[in-house]
Amino acid sequence: MHLPRIAIPIAICLLAAAALGQEPDCAVTFQADGKTSQVFFMTALNPQAVVARLPRLLIAAGLTMQWSDPAKGTLKADGLEVKAEQAGRATRVTFLSSVGADKDVLCRYAGFVGSPASEMPPPVPQDPSLIAQMKTDLLKKQKVLQADTGYGPSTVTFHSQDDFADFKITAVKETADERRYEISVLLPSEACILARENVDDAAAGFGGATETPKTQPVRASVSLTYRSDAGVWHLADAAISHIERTK
Repeated sequence: MHLPRIAIPIAICLLAAAALGQEPDCAVTFQADGKTSQVFFMTALNPQAVVARLPRLLIAAGLTMQWSDPAKGTLKADGLEVKAEQAGRATRVTFLSSVGADKDVLCRYAGFVGSPASEMPPPVPQDPSLIAQMKTDLLKKQKVLQADTGYGPSTVTFHSQDDFADFKITAVKETADERRYEISVLLPSEACILARENVDDAAAGFGGATETPKTQPVRASVSLTYRSDAGVWHLADAAISHIERTK
């Protein structure tokens, strides 16, 4: 089997870097109207990670926290509101001061976010022929497992091309005789067995509760290892690294 090599051309790298480099830094984004002031900062972190890390740093800077909601990407402290929103592959974090904090103060808070978007690697190319080959190989393998995490193994069983509602290559690591791909795939509920859910359902059943049918799709991260045998690449291993039901 000929396995296409994913190459990231220099031109793509430069274009991605240039696009990210056009994001204005904190000082340039400062705005004030006499009553309020704000800045925004672009980060490679996701909104949930931003809000999870900021409270302790803002407290250390002397602010009093009121509440934070990582799931919604928001938090509030005395005189300060923060909103983290997905913006393409990056996250835009807006700091709004109701007491008219100056630029230096707001940029100091923005500096707590870290991981500026300019440090993000370029996106992994999505080669249609390679993705088609991966789908075929997974259908031939049929079943992929996650190692036992204390609840038993979770499994995905592939039946047809229709199982692949969404399929993305998220990372690639290559050596002379081995290529490892990380993929993210959205799957129908009936194709998946989530061990933690089975344990929770069993516990609920012992307590007399009625099991609620689960029909939401499942998102799985899978590691695919290909090895070369006399120049022919074949799928040597596939394992689930993370799996969870979508909300």
